[in-house]
Amino acid sequence: MLVIMFIYLIIVPWVMFHGYVISFKNFRIILHENGVLDIISNNVKASGFGLACWSKNWSGFTHQLTWPRGSLVKIENKSIVKGNVTCYGGVLSYIIRVSSCSSNVVLLEVKVFTLSKIFIQGLVWGSWNLLVKDFANRVVIIYKNVVSEETRFPLKKLKSRIIYSYHAHDKGLMIAVAIPSMKLLFVPINVSGFSIEDERFWGSNSYSIRFWMETSIQDPFISSFKLLIISYDKNLDLIIRALRFLFFSNYNETLFKLISKGKFEEVVRMGEVMWRVRVNRTFPWLRVKDFYIIDDEGYYVLLRGANYMGMEFGWFGHSEEDFKKMASWGFNVVRIPIGWAYIEPVPGVINEDYLKLIDRVISWAKKYGLYAVLDMHQWRWSKKYKGCGMPDWIVPDASDYLEASVKFFTNKTLWEKFARVWKILAERYKNESAIAAYDIFNEPMPKYDIMSKSDFLRYVEEFYKYIISEIRKVDKKHIVMYMPIWGGDLEGTPFIRDYNVVLTVHYYVGGTWDGKTGYEKVTFEELRSAVKVAVNLAKERGVPLWIGEFGVGSSAYKAHEWARDVVKCFDEYCIGYAWWTFWRNKDRFGLLYPDGREKEHILIVLDRPYIRRTTVPLISMMFNLETKEFEAILNTKDVSNFKAEIYIPSRHYQNFTVTCKANGLVIEVKSRFDRKTRLLYIEAENMKANKVTIKISPTKPIKIKKEAFPRKYIKSLIILLSILAPVIMLIIISYILKRVYAKS
Repeated sequence: MLVIMFIYLIIVPWVMFHGYVISFKNFRIILHENGVLDIISNNVKASGFGLACWSKNWSGFTHQLTWPRGSLVKIENKSIVKGNVTCYGGVLSYIIRVSSCSSNVVLLEVKVFTLSKIFIQGLVWGSWNLLVKDFANRVVIIYKNVVSEETRFPLKKLKSRIIYSYHAHDKGLMIAVAIPSMKLLFVPINVSGFSIEDERFWGSNSYSIRFWMETSIQDPFISSFKLLIISYDKNLDLIIRALRFLFFSNYNETLFKLISKGKFEEVVRMGEVMWRVRVNRTFPWLRVKDFYIIDDEGYYVLLRGANYMGMEFGWFGHSEEDFKKMASWGFNVVRIPIGWAYIEPVPGVINEDYLKLIDRVISWAKKYGLYAVLDMHQWRWSKKYKGCGMPDWIVPDASDYLEASVKFFTNKTLWEKFARVWKILAERYKNESAIAAYDIFNEPMPKYDIMSKSDFLRYVEEFYKYIISEIRKVDKKHIVMYMPIWGGDLEGTPFIRDYNVVLTVHYYVGGTWDGKTGYEKVTFEELRSAVKVAVNLAKERGVPLWIGEFGVGSSAYKAHEWARDVVKCFDEYCIGYAWWTFWRNKDRFGLLYPDGREKEHILIVLDRPYIRRTTVPLISMMFNLETKEFEAILNTKDVSNFKAEIYIPSRHYQNFTVTCKANGLVIEVKSRFDRKTRLLYIEAENMKANKVTIKISPTKPIKIKKEAFPRKYIKSLIILLSILAPVIMLIIISYILKRVYAKS
């Protein structure tokens, strides 16, 4: 009787007031009839989690806390709330589903939709009710793909209402959010961003935590969102590792189900297997000979392709399909910017997950026949200075990114730390022939009001020599690349005397580095002159030249013409290059639009015929975009035979003819065309000439006119007629005779 009285007097009213209570091993969730959630864990209550939206232009605001009750039902391990709210000129419908998946994992599924026009700007799931008295100074850890960031709910109001903000370039790049004081992980799936904000700016006494579902809404719309809530104890590292495997598997359904059941160790075991990209393809080793890059099969190699940015600033959305696409454009190299900030996020701690991610990207490149250039990248130094690449801890006390750069290059103790990272990479990849080169440091940046150019150059030169010598202690095989100050200031080029080194230059002549400037500030002759200066500089230094970056914003003034003329100059001097960059954007350097369509006006220039490798040096190449005529001149002095591999793009050629001339006379060559790879293989023997010219010309398919009567049947018809003719004649004569006799 006492038990029954307790249930009716205490439990029933409590549940009626608070909604359904869903209890787990270490935490509880209260689901209210209007779809709002309260979460209680480790004696900490976070209340008021639900949907929120704004009217157009971010004016009006409404949260699910104020919405009317919906219908709440419980089916087995699922609690479901369905409801509607009238707001902003329409009706917003929602379905909230909370599923108990295991003793420490709950799955929240949210679906929001409208059937008519509604004036909504943004849609969020989160709480605006994290009270300052309860959450001030509590830590929040944001786990991304291979790194983590930490912040706190501030006790005092800061200058900005934004405590933390993360907006992914692509949905799903954030892994999880942890609130250690609650021992809870929030794992969002299919969100466009995350933020923590201080609501005291709006007169409240709380913080908000927001998972952004939509920031731009079209009428009518459907939006969905999933969130795993995981309680952890001492197994946080294991759970995060499992979640990262889930992310890199593209949210594999099997792994997701296992994580929902709390089987994190099994996910890690499966993930370790899935992570590996097994490629049996082997690449010839590359090395430097005089002014050329050659391979160990005796070919002179021309490396042409693109950069693929992202890993230097924490974006890891690379996919295998991207590398397949680059290979389809005839590229044979990809420059991969990487960041010291992610390799060594804190001093002395190497991020093995990040290194494995580099492994995977290299394997994809390798699978599709692309050499990889590893580029230790920085842009505006580090995150602290609103840049990327370098760790914040390496130079924590500079006034800006330029001063940070100068402090680094003038502190030889910091060089040792940098060399240690390169030696780790060199040890890891010393036997990987698919890596074309190590690009040691991206764009050394001076600050001339605190140090002269000559002094800064002296430090940069000494820095490069030191890092090269340290890499050579581990890896003597790979090419190393060095560059001028800013990447393109040729007057600030270090003088490096060593074997297997390449001078790499960044080419944004005319100011195209900003992604907005095009062909309005420079002439073709100036473009050509800049290329010639770089070529002559490399010859003076006795090293090959490779253009590590060049590009123009795709919507800039005469972007197509700028790209066309620049690559024409590169062809003239047979220079390899990497376009900046493979990416998806509307009007910047990316080669694809956001929806994946190709930027044809740029790719028609880059996807061009060129000699990828040949057993003799190249003198020059020329490709006419209008006529599609391609011509290459080879240096065949002192040889009687040669081989060449030429990329023939389907973008420009359906059918083609090949002509080879020596001393003005046509010579016979053996040729074979692989339609799958679009590679033309040419071989000539027993010839005597200082130069050979190879010419590729387009040919139109021969149109065969359809005959009124097929030729193969004519002979049979003649035979048939010769047999039938006498018979027909007899019939006609017999008929005539009958008529004559009848009249008589």
